[in-house]
Amino acid sequence: MVENVEQYQMFQGALETLKDYCIQGRKTPSLYEANKVCNIIQSFADRLCGHLHEEIDTLAPEKLCAIFPNLNQRDLKDMNRAMIRRSLTPPK
Repeated sequence: MVENVEQYQMFQGALETLKDYCIQGRKTPSLYEANKVCNIIQSFADRLCGHLHEEIDTLAPEKLCAIFPNLNQRDLKDMNRAMIRRSLTPPK
């Protein structure tokens, strides 16, 4: 879990930059440049993909139970359903 937090910190600044730029673009569309968005994303894409790939292992039931010893099988099934539902729901 510590590794995941460290990995997240490696791209968190660029993710904030992307968020801020998108917020600015919504407020002032004339300042928005698609190429700038692509450049920001490219600046952290490799680190993000590596992090997400390694995050899959962290979500394994046996690892979650080791991190959160009070979890039971029902909790794990509920979490799994919630993650699937969330991943299939388009953003608002």
